[in-house]
Amino acid sequence: MEDYTHHLKADALVKEGRYQEALSLLDRAVNLHPTDANALHDRAVCLFQLKRGPLALADLNAAVALQPLNPYRYSSRGFIRAALGDSRGAMADYQQALSLDPDDAITLNNLGLLEEKMGYEREAKERFEVADELLHIMQESGISRSEEPVLPQVPAAVEEPSVATHMRAVLTRKSAFREFIAFCREGFKLPRP
Repeated sequence: MEDYTHHLKADALVKEGRYQEALSLLDRAVNLHPTDANALHDRAVCLFQLKRGPLALADLNAAVALQPLNPYRYSSRGFIRAALGDSRGAMADYQQALSLDPDDAITLNNLGLLEEKMGYEREAKERFEVADELLHIMQESGISRSEEPVLPQVPAAVEEPSVATHMRAVLTRKSAFREFIAFCREGFKLPRP
């Protein structure tokens, strides 16, 4: 459980806008798991919010390298690149994200905004129309699209039954009693799964 505790706490802090505190926890999470693309991505978000764009970009580069088939990694990096003034790099990332997920309305919209800024009016208009149509379809279908990072789920602690719990079951349940007798007859060997 310790593995993801820092990451989960950081997620709550990010939602509150407490980026510096979240960054400290995410540094620990990345140190524990340097190949966790989610932790790298979330740390990049904090770094970007703290006006440390080049470091954010480095973390997103690492996340893309770890998950080259994840379109969200490219769209996130495209957003950071656009904010840092690398329009060509941002366009390439958005296009790669769309090649992996052509129905991503947010990436379509972001690419359209970038194309509009660069003077590609016709292309931008087409992207906006497709993005609007996709969002409309999603809303009609009741689909909610969240661009927040999905954190790994921490498994709940599994409590092993105590000896007393086993003994109580043997004395109160016929099936547990039969299992106990079979266990004794087999020479105290556990059955194979």
